[in-house]
Amino acid sequence: IGFIVGMQPLLVNGDDVIKGIDDGIIHVESGVVVKDVKVDSEAYKKGIRSGDKILSIGDVSVLGEKQLVDFSKSNKVFVVKFLHNGNVNEVSVVGENSGLEFYSLLDIPRVVVYEVDSRISGIRAGDIILSIDGKGVYFLDDYYDAIRNKFRFSMSVLRGNDVVDIDVVLPDKYLVVVSNFFAGSVALKNGFLVGDVIKSVNGHDVYGVPDIVKYSYKDGRKNEYEVIRNGKVLRFSFALDENGMMGVGLAIKNSYKNNGISVYSSSIISSVVKIDNVSYSVFKAPFMAVKEVGKLSYLTGVMFVDVVKSISTKFVVPEGVSGPVGIAQMTSVFMHQGFMSLLRFMALLSLSLGIINIFPLPALDGGRLFFILIEVIVGKRVNPRFESVIHAIGFVLLIGLIIFVTYGDILKLFA
Repeated sequence: IGFIVGMQPLLVNGDDVIKGIDDGIIHVESGVVVKDVKVDSEAYKKGIRSGDKILSIGDVSVLGEKQLVDFSKSNKVFVVKFLHNGNVNEVSVVGENSGLEFYSLLDIPRVVVYEVDSRISGIRAGDIILSIDGKGVYFLDDYYDAIRNKFRFSMSVLRGNDVVDIDVVLPDKYLVVVSNFFAGSVALKNGFLVGDVIKSVNGHDVYGVPDIVKYSYKDGRKNEYEVIRNGKVLRFSFALDENGMMGVGLAIKNSYKNNGISVYSSSIISSVVKIDNVSYSVFKAPFMAVKEVGKLSYLTGVMFVDVVKSISTKFVVPEGVSGPVGIAQMTSVFMHQGFMSLLRFMALLSLSLGIINIFPLPALDGGRLFFILIEVIVGKRVNPRFESVIHAIGFVLLIGLIIFVTYGDILKLFA
């Protein structure tokens, strides 16, 4: 049984995909992008070209690989809406005669703007946040980490089919609040109260305690303070004491709900238009190889357990699992992609089979090792007849598993 979990080392799991995108190794473009069009096909004759973006097929916007596969195998006529050179066009084509080939798709998590304060310019509801200050944003935690301790930052968003760069200034994000007073406080004497929010000092907006120190006069001149109290703006004017102090305790009121932007988690389909080859030095390569083998070994083990659970509870073979028929089919695909692709596939398949083989299951090498371990622990061999029966039962179950998975492979061929 082969567990085909990703042909590129960087595509082992979601975290690796995101790292590959951020590092510029995996190149993606939002939406479904046409990879190639057969010259004599319906789609080519009606104006669809390589690099065009498919916006919808029929009445439904493209949702993923399955819809594209269903489309390419259907003998029905579909209205295909696509973006070509900035213009949206519509054509009618028969799915199986379209001649379209698409890039592989990823469902990438993203953060979407839900609502924007009118005081913030540039951002619109529905914008999909791609990055903040050059760092990719995929989850809500990424968004909050990116804006923490900032009131000004650059944001790159996807708006429709266009990427828009915006300089953002957040209103009232970090508020400096008077928390208490010290003995002899000049601020208390001049009208400050606990809970007052210091909005500005000498005409400079305040976004943190350091700003108050930075903008205050310490040479005896009077400082002009704007303070927010119960929604009203009050103004005070006084000089610092002989020690250059206001005599107040200050705290930060960090209010995400008042930062002017509300967001929510979503995801967008993106086409993988290119994956760069990654190379390492002779000294680093062995360590990276061991690291990748560890990842794939762990993932193979997890997938095997998921396969057994899925078949035993749902009688369904999970996606990404293939038996002999599926492996033969994939081998043909990788042969056409070239020697290096075939070599990577062979390495992945060998590793997958090797990991499964050492599982402590009857009829596998791991099962035999399990009985040897018992012999070492208890000091005597398990009854050979009992062990043979266990291995026989395990062999029957294993053959049944292979037949079940192979049956699923055959159904996929005619789907």
